[in-house]
Amino acid sequence: MLTVNRRHSIHKQFQATRDRQICRAWRVERHDKTGRQHRSARWVLAITGLRKPTCTGRMIKKCSLAVIGKVSAPASRIQEKKKKPSFLHSNFGSMYEYIACYAKNFKLSPPFSVDVTTAGKKYPLNNSGNSLSTLLFPSGSVTFSKKNETYYPCDMSEGNILTELLDKVQVVEYKNVNEFRLKGEFRYSQSRLNEIIESNDVLTITKSPFRPNHVRSGGEIKKMHNHLSPSTYNVGTNEDASSELEEILGGDFFDNPKPFSLVSTLCKAVTHDDLNSVVFDFFSGSGTTAHAVMELNAEDGGNRQSISVQLPEKLEENSEAYKAGYRTIADITRARIEKVIAKLKAEHPEKTEGLACANFTLAPSNFKVWNSDISDPGAIRQQLDALQNTEKHADEQTAMLTELLLKNGLGALGVHAVSKPRKLACGVTVHRVLREDDRYLWLCFEPYVDALRDEIVSASPAQVIMLNSCFVGTQGDEQLSNLQLELAAQDINLLVI
Repeated sequence: MLTVNRRHSIHKQFQATRDRQICRAWRVERHDKTGRQHRSARWVLAITGLRKPTCTGRMIKKCSLAVIGKVSAPASRIQEKKKKPSFLHSNFGSMYEYIACYAKNFKLSPPFSVDVTTAGKKYPLNNSGNSLSTLLFPSGSVTFSKKNETYYPCDMSEGNILTELLDKVQVVEYKNVNEFRLKGEFRYSQSRLNEIIESNDVLTITKSPFRPNHVRSGGEIKKMHNHLSPSTYNVGTNEDASSELEEILGGDFFDNPKPFSLVSTLCKAVTHDDLNSVVFDFFSGSGTTAHAVMELNAEDGGNRQSISVQLPEKLEENSEAYKAGYRTIADITRARIEKVIAKLKAEHPEKTEGLACANFTLAPSNFKVWNSDISDPGAIRQQLDALQNTEKHADEQTAMLTELLLKNGLGALGVHAVSKPRKLACGVTVHRVLREDDRYLWLCFEPYVDALRDEIVSASPAQVIMLNSCFVGTQGDEQLSNLQLELAAQDINLLVI
């Protein structure tokens, strides 16, 4: 989602380019360090393995936008952001802001929805002001209030409703025995009418002049309208957001947070069709999006996951947040997430058993990188010798484990569980990871011994990752070659870093 205050600038920046894949929108708020934040976005997309990032930067009234690929022109939502208007403009007060919602192809994107239709509710087909069209009603498709009747072609317009019956209609046992046409201003096209009839929904006509109604069977997705306010979707204002955050953290520690109810409504609107969605928030601020996702899961039993990115921007020393012990905005984000997790675990222990949050900090790699700019033979030889051990710090096993998981596309979203380090009978410690396919991945960072091979073959993990430095001594190369051959024969993949 993109929150902006000037509607006219949106469509100028978004050019309609269609693509078959859907791109969920993420919220983008004002930020003055856009370059660094874009890099964070690209890193997160890359390490989670969800999609190869091809990001471009766009500027909209000092708002930063990171886009995956090309997007179509956005739809918009209007949020009532304040109970009382802000008189910052010299001519009028402002109570609303716009939220741009975009997808790579709106034709493939599911509708925004937070509700379903009510069983038995009638929806009139006539819609005054629409263009004139003719609808064909097949034989037996309409239920009439009269058991047996005959209607003849005539003008059935009345007031501002334009309707003309073009054919004779014979009703027997409450059903039309012949097809007939109506000309008028309708909300449905012929193709949509055909879909309604094929789905066995009920069409009724209760009187003459004809005013056909579509009677919903109930439970269908109900599209949202674009006004988000306390009186429509129970969406709070920015004043509510400040109160919510103060209740959670115990103080007014963040400027201009977004109301929980707004973000929760938007998250529900775009994930109602997939309760296993991954929700990104590259400008997480006070952590409202992560909060909303966790609450939604507790509410509807979903398994949504969220990824929040926030630069560790330093807080002013005279701010209330700094006095309370927070040093960066990221500290506030983490604190809110942790407090919400604790709250939900206390309120819904049976629904939140696996609820947790992993924190990552972008940092240089734990492994040495080949410098391709070197051309001197002596320097190349030195680099080859240095890369016999690819890791920078052999004792940083947890950090290496995390990086290798991310680089293999597993990350926080691709594994079910990571066990505690286990020391095998051969004396070597391994890290075991349960993947989404319920097969294990083993990682080992300690010197190799022949007995480890037997333990690996016996356990039969799907893949083993080891460091080049695990194979030391004069027999190291021979040990590695033999291990590769033996594991390949057992259909176990070996990756050596």
